[in-house]
Amino acid sequence: METNNFIIDITDKFYYKADEWMWNYCTFLGKYISSDGSKYDLGILLKTNNSLIINDYSLAIVYDNEPGSYISGFVFNEQTASDFQKETLRRARLLNLIN
Repeated sequence: METNNFIIDITDKFYYKADEWMWNYCTFLGKYISSDGSKYDLGILLKTNNSLIINDYSLAIVYDNEPGSYISGFVFNEQTASDFQKETLRRARLLNLIN
């Protein structure tokens, strides 16, 4: 059974150094441990037009403390996306950040 519960605690991340290079412009969506045991900090970059959020986004998924250790981009086929990509989208939708 799928649960809609997840915690977004901006002080509780796997990769806290990403505060310097990711979470200063992307929206943090909480920690996640994938089916293979890998740890990710999930997030999303919401595209804006003149300060208004438009329904366009890019994933912002951090997997290490080193700058550049992230996965970004758009999910074109959600059926073939990884579990952590699907979870990022699920959380963003539950928070009404994307459609």
